[in-house]
Amino acid sequence: MNLLRIVDAQPMSASLLLRADTSPDGTTIAERSKYDIIRSCIFTIIACVWTSGHPNIAAPRDAGWKAFKRRVVTMIYALIAPEAIVMWALRQNIAARRIANDYNSEFTTHEASADDGGLWTYLTDAIKDIRRSTTQWFTDLSDDKVLRQGDQPWAKTHGLFIQMGGFMLYSNGRPIRVLSFKDFKELRRSGKIDDPLVTEGELKDRTKSDTLSKALVVLQTTWFVCQCLARWMEGLPVTELEVVTLGFAVLNAVIYAVWWNKPQGVQVAIAVPLKNDPLVPYRTAGEAKGADDECVNFLTADQRMDDSSSHSHERQPDSKPQGDPDGMEAAPANILFRCAASLLQPLRGMLSCRTIPLGAHRVPDFYADDKGRQESGKACTIACIVGTVFGAVHALAWASAFPSLPERVLWRLSTVIIIAEPVFMLIVGFLYEETKYEDSLSPLSPQDVQQQQKPRRTSSSVKNVLRPIFIILFFLGTPLYILARFALIILAFLSLRSLPLDALKDVSWTSFIPHL
Repeated sequence: MNLLRIVDAQPMSASLLLRADTSPDGTTIAERSKYDIIRSCIFTIIACVWTSGHPNIAAPRDAGWKAFKRRVVTMIYALIAPEAIVMWALRQNIAARRIANDYNSEFTTHEASADDGGLWTYLTDAIKDIRRSTTQWFTDLSDDKVLRQGDQPWAKTHGLFIQMGGFMLYSNGRPIRVLSFKDFKELRRSGKIDDPLVTEGELKDRTKSDTLSKALVVLQTTWFVCQCLARWMEGLPVTELEVVTLGFAVLNAVIYAVWWNKPQGVQVAIAVPLKNDPLVPYRTAGEAKGADDECVNFLTADQRMDDSSSHSHERQPDSKPQGDPDGMEAAPANILFRCAASLLQPLRGMLSCRTIPLGAHRVPDFYADDKGRQESGKACTIACIVGTVFGAVHALAWASAFPSLPERVLWRLSTVIIIAEPVFMLIVGFLYEETKYEDSLSPLSPQDVQQQQKPRRTSSSVKNVLRPIFIILFFLGTPLYILARFALIILAFLSLRSLPLDALKDVSWTSFIPHL
């Protein structure tokens, strides 16, 4: 509200309060008020950050306000670090495809599609998902889409649903724990549970937003983008607030495309009864592996994501190494390191969380299955590219008329920061990935052996150089990035107090309609 008071503090002439004015040649010029700009931008931003969020399913005993709180937290991080949401969505999307392929090859006679693909493959797959969903909306379903039998194949929607915590193991009518795909597959293979036989259509029916509601949000953001383009074509200035909103519209399009098949707003998981009681060992999605993602696994060797559920009565035992070869146990640097890690924990969760606490009744807030770990580098690359594009959108206001010189300098500096941070993270992460094998006698993991037959073993000094650089970029650069995001948002509102007259002129849409 203080920002609105500052915006409204500047006196406005009577002509600016009118919705239309007359040019010297007698033609009517459409005008808009500052409140028209604010209303349009805020509505579009809320549509982007609220509706694009796809939170996981709450625990059976969770109160409604807890699920609402988690969604608000997700919305806040979508405002300050939307690229992290993109990374989380990509991790879930990649894992969902692998889960569907693994299930179909294990329990059905349907052929699995190829798991691996280039960066372009993920973009084309997202477009295909949208096109297929739109086509199904106008087409009757075939018989294989409504069959309920043991040979029923899983689609990507099933893979996304199980990562949301969509299947809950029950025994004697009581919830035992949420099932990861690894746990689900082992119980299914051993005959302890039956297949839920839920179709893709049923999963989509559980969502609180259908294709039509998604299309309305897409139309709103598309209309806003068209308005901005029309202003540039007519030579009219676009306000800084509209530029910020345009960046969110671009990110919203990416998130919607990646999460198009993910059910949204599901409140209750599907019950999976345990056939032969009495005891089933607990499983986690990341047994024998830390929760750190390949993109950030060198930050610390002894920390795990603490994505515990409020309903989890058991915890994973911490497995700390006896020694820290990289010297991260030294104080006071390690104390600062751990403080920064706790403050940035939600962002780390979006990048790397893939473990479920023992006995948890819901998955962590930013969980993605371990199935997509091998392609996490590609997900990081796409997220960094999207983040750079998001930052570059703010450069459209580089030469705008700011109320003061300090505001212009701060805008440009903040724009450079949000453009450069993803680029630096991508470069350093790539260099570390190329030199991640130390010159030691430690055995290679099966995953490393599978990825390359002759692993590179370079001097550990290279890793010792790259690791502090990444730590600085993540634990110092990320807060700086967040401050830059806040600065851009605040400056966007403050700039409304002194707008050029042309900024209040509305687009004359008749000039875009072909006529004689």
